[in-house]
Amino acid sequence: MLKTLHQIWAILRGSTFFCGVNLAQTAPIPTEVQRIAYYRDLAVQFRGWAEDETNKEARDRFLEMARQYERLANQQGTKSG
Repeated sequence: MLKTLHQIWAILRGSTFFCGVNLAQTAPIPTEVQRIAYYRDLAVQFRGWAEDETNKEARDRFLEMARQYERLANQQGTKSG
């Protein structure tokens, strides 16, 4: 089953997959504004992939990922407000 974006982020932050380095110790924590922009950029990227995709199932999955990233961006924006 596909993990939620929060679960994936948590895994990556604690992961030593990238050159044996723990990202939680080396990568600065992005600001809320940076996270929102990043999630929106990913949504645009997934929509672009969906437009180019000829397989309906794959296209639908790309569009669902785009919607999830948009929701994440919107949640980030309302979390502090």
